[in-house]
Amino acid sequence: MPDDQTIYFIDDAVTTEQQIIGHTTINYEMFKAMKAQEKYVLIAIANSNIRQKLAEKLTNDGINIWTVKSQSTVIMDNVIIGNGDFIAQAKAGITIEAENPFAIAKAIDDIYEMTIEQRNMMGQNGREFALKNFDYAKIAKKLSTILFEA
Repeated sequence: MPDDQTIYFIDDAVTTEQQIIGHTTINYEMFKAMKAQEKYVLIAIANSNIRQKLAEKLTNDGINIWTVKSQSTVIMDNVIIGNGDFIAQAKAGITIEAENPFAIAKAIDDIYEMTIEQRNMMGQNGREFALKNFDYAKIAKKLSTILFEA
């Protein structure tokens, strides 16, 4: 990493700069006050409501949100997906009823029981489905057909 790039932990519980597992930890106001050409934050909080509020605050403060995912990332969130469940169509993951802790536990167990190859296949399926179905040119053509040829 170049000298002008530094990773910090941001924790509003700290009032002075601290070292935690080898990284400098500061609070948000200290981070915001730092001079930098660009700033990025990776939000590592499970609660989707808090994540959303933080994302809005970062955006309002002109700070970029940094998203890091691997092909085999497991994403869990509280959403309701009805018709058009692309995850199921693509065989790219497991969808369950929202707010059902038993379904969440079963899904975690199911993923845990999968081989790395099976998990990677879900990631690959999702990528292929997205490339096939969500290419901007294809979407524009479908929309054009709906709007002008219906």
